[in-house]
Amino acid sequence: MGWATKRIEPNIIEAKLYSKNRYTAIVLIQYDEKGYKITYKSSVNLKYNAESNTIHSNYNRWIAGLSKSIDKILINIDSIQFKKEIKQIDLSGKIIYVKPNAIFGISNDIAQDIKEKCSIDTQIINYIVENAKKYDVNIIIKDEIPIDAIELKITIENAVSRKNAVGFTKNASYSGKIIKDNITYFSIVASRRSVNSVFGNQEGQCPVFRKINSSIGRDIGIWLSNPIDNVKLGD
Repeated sequence: MGWATKRIEPNIIEAKLYSKNRYTAIVLIQYDEKGYKITYKSSVNLKYNAESNTIHSNYNRWIAGLSKSIDKILINIDSIQFKKEIKQIDLSGKIIYVKPNAIFGISNDIAQDIKEKCSIDTQIINYIVENAKKYDVNIIIKDEIPIDAIELKITIENAVSRKNAVGFTKNASYSGKIIKDNITYFSIVASRRSVNSVFGNQEGQCPVFRKINSSIGRDIGIWLSNPIDNVKLGD
């Protein structure tokens, strides 16, 4: 869980947080040379009541964490060049941590049999790490991410096999982000597909998804060597 940010006006940043695939909080961060202010914009499943100005208690906790992260950034700079600081981070020589399993997104385009049998959640992580190390990226798989560490988060957005006129088309797509202190610095979307595969059953389609994930893992591994924000890779 982390804040995803984008600038919507010269001195206003929109920050979004998604929690447990159920809750969404969107805020605006307005800033100038004197300081910054976080204001509520919208939410999902947080029981916001405009008349009484009340909301789920988790919201206040998340905002406190966001404010703390912003303060950590600002304490080390002379002026509030907020957009620059929040969207750039030097990864040279740094350790990037990733959990052993990718997160399954909430999309209906993730087939249950593929999810249960093909081990794509661990497979994609292993391919990413394997390829990133070829480009001298210092990346480590770890169940518990250290506090204040740089983390790569990978989410499986799509994994399906659909019958067509001559066989099967298999698609897989992933989103990823590099975060630190709950702030997203770089984001990515990567996808691949196999067209007209003859395999439709579980036994046959897992090897096809392995090849797809091998290609996606290579793409993301290369991207980690020189990450650029908001990039789309693959097909």
